[in-house]
Parts: sequence; C-alpha cells; structure tokens
Amino acid sequence: MRNVRNFRNIIVTTGDLDGIGLEIAVKSLRKIRVPANQRILLFCGPNHRDFSAHLLAGADPDIYNDLGEALNSRPRRSYPLTLISNRTPPPLWVEEACRHCLRNRKDVLVTGPLSKPLIVKTGLKDLGHTDILSRLSGKRDLFMSFWGPELNVVLLTGHLPLAQVEQNLTARRIRQATSLAAQFVRDWMPHLQKKPGAILGVNPHAGDLGLIGNKEKLLKNVYRQLARAAWKVEGPLPGDSAFLLENRLKYSVFFASYHDQGLIPFKLLHGFNEGVHVTLGLPFLRASVDHGPAKEIFGLNKANCGSMINALKLAIESGGGGAATGSK
Repeated sequence: MRNVRNFRNIIVTTGDLDGIGLEIAVKSLRKIRVPANQRILLFCGPNHRDFSAHLLAGADPDIYNDLGEALNSRPRRSYPLTLISNRTPPPLWVEEACRHCLRNRKDVLVTGPLSKPLIVKTGLKDLGHTDILSRLSGKRDLFMSFWGPELNVVLLTGHLPLAQVEQNLTARRIRQATSLAAQFVRDWMPHLQKKPGAILGVNPHAGDLGLIGNKEKLLKNVYRQLARAAWKVEGPLPGDSAFLLENRLKYSVFFASYHDQGLIPFKLLHGFNEGVHVTLGLPFLRASVDHGPAKEIFGLNKANCGSMINALKLAIESGGGGAATGSK
C-alpha cells in the first residue's frame, strides 16, 4: 500500500449546500481520469452523502468527517475519491483547504460556487473566494483570471464598486497582474506566448486623449513599459471594441480594468460551461468554476459540469500525471 505522503491531493470544496457544486463535482469525476499518484478529497455536507452515492452510480468512496483525518488516511480502494462529510459551513471548508495548501504547495484547491451571502452569514467579512484566500495567504495582490477556448481575461481590480475602480487601478497593480499572468502562461499555457496581451482603458474610448477622464494619461508610462516587456502587452484598447473577433485573434490575454468589463464578454462567449477561474498570485494553484451556485436547479440533476471538468483537468494535469481526458 502506498504511503500517504506520495499522493498529490486535489481538495475540492463544493460550495453552498443548496447549490449545484456537489452535483457538478461528482458528475465531473465520472468523466475524467485521475492518475495513480493523485487523489480527490471532496467536501460535502453530512446530508448529501446519499445524493453523492446516487450520482456516483455504484462507486464506493472512503468517507471521513474532517480534512485532517482524510489526509492522514491511506485510500483503501482503487477509486480515487475520498468524501469529507463535514458539518461546518462551506466557507470554512475553503479556509481549512487553503491553510493546508499553504503548508503543502504541491497540493491543489478546486472550488465550487460559493455565494457571498453565505460567506457573510458564516461570520466572515470577505466578499468571495479571492478575499478569503488573500486574507489567509497574506497576499495583498491576488487577481481573478478566466481562461477559455474563445477568450482569456485577467481582472485588474476585483469586487469593487465602480466609484472605487480608478483609485485602485495603480501602476504597481498593473505591473503585478501582467507579471503573474506572464508566469502562468509560461508555466501552463506556453502556446499563448506567441501572441501579445492587451490592456483595456478604464474610461470610454480609453479616455480619448484625456477628453473623457484622465486615468489613461496618468498610466501612460506603465503602458509603455508593458509594450517593451518580454511578453508584450499592448494598449490601452477601448473597452467597447476590444473583444471584436479580429482582436481576439490578435491578442492572447486581455487585462480588464474592472469586473464587468472583462466578465460580460467572457460569459457571453463561454456561458457557464467551459471557462476556468484561476487565482493569480497564490503560492499554490487554485482553480474554480466560472459561475455561481444556481440554487434554482439544486437537486434536479440538471447542472452542466463543463466548467468543473476543465478546472479539475487543469488541477490534475498541473501535477504532471498526463492528460485527464477520458473516463476512468
């Protein structure tokens, strides 16, 4: 029997108990291959064990009550899934999994959809996964990034009111985001290095030479530096035309000034079926779905698991275990 330390752990938190996170996670695991040196540790609520067993269609996973117990156990069966049937609120699953990955950086965190009201109800002040991860890791500059077959987007600012975007869109933050994205592309998606990136202006028409806002003029030096970098980033592009097909063919990654500027086109092109959300700036890999908990279809077995499949594939393949495509 293999030593527990030889396993690379992929910890999956499934989000709101009345959301689709558990359904899409289990459906995904039926469609992908998990290498022999990796295992999936999947959080679920204590009342969802029967639902999980039903979706697993005859599989017989190990079940434990907490992450520590599961991590210290040796899988008794060839099936590469361990369920963690846990009574604590789902936002605390994310905290526990994050702390583990900070101590064990070869392991991976994959998160299902978690609603902001549930985070607040649990007693946390965070407004999403990124805030939780930032607080626990001590990393001030974390960036939400979204990767799909049609479009790749990095958000230069996060969950902020529009009135606060300009003051948070600093030259230091832009340099950090582009540097982290370049590192991610180099490590995981080297084919994207063949094309430059593009940065979007924050104002209509990218400020129109200062006639519609001054922010782009204030950032002109950092724009020039990006255009001379090893992996060139051009801009600023006007947000209203940046995502036309000719630009999507020309640029590999788009750096959006604020949340909706980047995510409206990304979700328009990919829906909730293909994209993967990756947090840039952590010392470990965190991948996630690109959608919310969809509580209106909870328990109906109707959820599309495409985004979770791609998040798990990225997690698995980052460990060098080969392609995760195909059934187990």
